[in-house]
Amino acid sequence: MRSKLFLFSIGTALLVSSCFYQEGPVVSFLTKKQRITNKWQYQEAILNNLDITDRQGNLFMELDDDQNYTRQYIVTDTSTMQDVVVNEIGRWDFDPVSKAILNLRTVDTLTLEPGDASRWQILRLTEDELWLQLTTPDAIISYKMTPYGS
Repeated sequence: MRSKLFLFSIGTALLVSSCFYQEGPVVSFLTKKQRITNKWQYQEAILNNLDITDRQGNLFMELDDDQNYTRQYIVTDTSTMQDVVVNEIGRWDFDPVSKAILNLRTVDTLTLEPGDASRWQILRLTEDELWLQLTTPDAIISYKMTPYGS
């Protein structure tokens, strides 16, 4: 009886501790840091309900073990109406209160001031998928990503 109770307790703890994200996974034996640490490529990019995936090309987001990140993405220069590749570098961490939030703080970029921060909601985090969403007063940006080169 005691061993059944122990196994039930372990199973319940795994289930409860793994359900941070709207889209799962329910259980993972990798830590969230192990799952998110990767070089990710954009499979789907949505800006205010407009599919901008084709504009992302071979661009990526890379999050390393030391909590540094590099992110490339496209913005449109409104003065020339030309697409510009932004190379953003900074530091990342998980929000300590809401475990489904990824915080990015820039160190260097052409469009943001060093120290600017963004809070991305993690919708799905597996070894093979990362879904993020950023909501600002002006835009909703959603990315579905897979490991680079896959």
